[in-house]
Amino acid sequence: MPVSKSKRQRYQAPPKPKPKPSPTWVPVIVVVLLAIGVLDLIFYYLGLPPFQQAPRWGLLAGFGFIASGFAVATQWR
Repeated sequence: MPVSKSKRQRYQAPPKPKPKPSPTWVPVIVVVLLAIGVLDLIFYYLGLPPFQQAPRWGLLAGFGFIASGFAVATQWR
């Protein structure tokens, strides 16, 4: 008895290869940038000496470090 068309096996494309894992420096840089950003904001709000002369730059630098940490985190696989 012939095999019906619905019972035949259909073509399946080969599976896509998995991407290579990230280098070990990527998560380290993410954690370091986020930590520096948080510490920078804490020092800014405590009013420690580096931020007494340029008040807004401490706030911008803290958020800049945190944003760059998130940007590097997008490269983590």
